[in-house]
Amino acid sequence: MQSDERDYFTDHSVLKDPYEYFEDLHSKCPVHQLENRDILFVTGFQEAVEVLRKTADFSSIMAPVGVAIPLPFEPKGDDISEQIERHRAQIPGSDLVVAYDGAAHTASRSLLTRLFLPSRLKANEEFTRELAGKMVKVAVARGKCELISEIATPYATLVIADLLGVPEEDRKVFVQVLSSAPPPGNIENEEKPHDAGPLECEYQGLTLFDSTR
Repeated sequence: MQSDERDYFTDHSVLKDPYEYFEDLHSKCPVHQLENRDILFVTGFQEAVEVLRKTADFSSIMAPVGVAIPLPFEPKGDDISEQIERHRAQIPGSDLVVAYDGAAHTASRSLLTRLFLPSRLKANEEFTRELAGKMVKVAVARGKCELISEIATPYATLVIADLLGVPEEDRKVFVQVLSSAPPPGNIENEEKPHDAGPLECEYQGLTLFDSTR
């Protein structure tokens, strides 16, 4: 079946095996307009690099939730930068660094670079080794483990929490929020197929992301 006859966002066959779908897209054109949605797929390497580098022409506002979620406004004109900023608070995940554009992104990155000093990375590396060892010992002692929920997710979360300087007594909150949250998006839910998942969950009064703010 051709890619234009299938919906990338709702077709279970694409979810289970996306490779044939993307191969067909790539064979058509490095930039392909979907027939069933108002979305462009960029599959060419050079074209993708151009999009990523031309930050003045392409916004990152939809990075956290993806392009299938509709914009909260009707785009007008060739430059919609002002419209994006005016409606930014209405777009889920728009307060995350990966969704910032221009000066806001540059300023945020300059603050985060302080976390990546050689001394800090060395300390984080030691933490990751120690944490990995502890997790392996627990899994071996139990004789089994669920790789994603018990190893991958808490490991990545705790490593990032350590890098950010989150106090050890508070790190458990991050793990519990992420592990108890629904997955980010569900093609079975037609009303909310593109939820931000853990970013919209609350844990004991702590809101990680509130799209109404």
